[in-house]
Amino acid sequence: MKICSLTMVGRNTVIADATRTVEDLVDENIVRMFPNCRDFAAARNALLDAGREAGYDWAIMLDTDERIHLVPKKHGARDFRAYLGHTPHDILMVRYQSGEYAKERIFRLPARGHYVGPTHEAFVTDEGASRFTISEMMTFSELPKTKEQYQAKVERDRDILEDYVVKHPKDPRWWYYLADTYSGLGKTDDAIATFATCYRLNGWDEESAWAAYRAASLLAEQCAYREAIEWCVRGLIRRADFPELPWLAGWCAYKQQQYAQAIRWEQMAIAMTYAPWERIGFRFLPAHYEAPWDVLRYAYRTLGETEKATFAEERFVQNEEKRTRGWSR
Repeated sequence: MKICSLTMVGRNTVIADATRTVEDLVDENIVRMFPNCRDFAAARNALLDAGREAGYDWAIMLDTDERIHLVPKKHGARDFRAYLGHTPHDILMVRYQSGEYAKERIFRLPARGHYVGPTHEAFVTDEGASRFTISEMMTFSELPKTKEQYQAKVERDRDILEDYVVKHPKDPRWWYYLADTYSGLGKTDDAIATFATCYRLNGWDEESAWAAYRAASLLAEQCAYREAIEWCVRGLIRRADFPELPWLAGWCAYKQQQYAQAIRWEQMAIAMTYAPWERIGFRFLPAHYEAPWDVLRYAYRTLGETEKATFAEERFVQNEEKRTRGWSR
């Protein structure tokens, strides 16, 4: 079995630090130059074709600002190869190191699907292909962007996506990432309206619920607490396993001095944190751990329920420590 890594580079790109993280896992690092890339889906598809043409059985998609991590003291390169040799799946998703989301990283070749979209590209699987999220063996991380790098990225994405949503007006993914881009540019009202468009298009349920959460978060930042709660409720219509939504609703209720309502919302959030995780999209991890207890400790204290406030305080500390020790499920 032969394994390669696939990396696109631009001008003056440093790749050694990224490829070093997979040097024990792969037989070759395949690198292709895409200067001033304006269609990242086409570039990634070309990389997958390059891996197939070179005769590889599996490929790890690795960007220059990404790092691959095997779970220490549990798995090594031999375990990884053995896993690939036995898995029935065609596309393996790897979680971000903190657990906030998962991403397609490992592909059986020839690829059973293709990337679409000029930026924030998505991998669409062929009919009959199987994808699976690796939960324990491997994670990945991404280097933080400088302020200048981030500004350049969101300006580029705005120009690309504003044109792309005109051509694909019924695809909610591109509206979501346009809204995310507007948020990054500080265009809050535009971001809220565009997240709302994504929600109304009612595509992938996780994306739709997360768009509602993002809209609610921005409204909460504007102190529009009632409208934020309404968007939290809209999100729950699409997915009932998003503790982020009742947590934020409870926080907004607390800010409106509706303490009993805040408690009820946070109790809902806590119930969701113990449900099995079937999500692969974005998460606000504190809502899965300590954030509901944070609201509860203050709400109970305000109502004079000292014993319950003390209990909530203890659970807040325990869950915050659990999250900061590192994501694990």
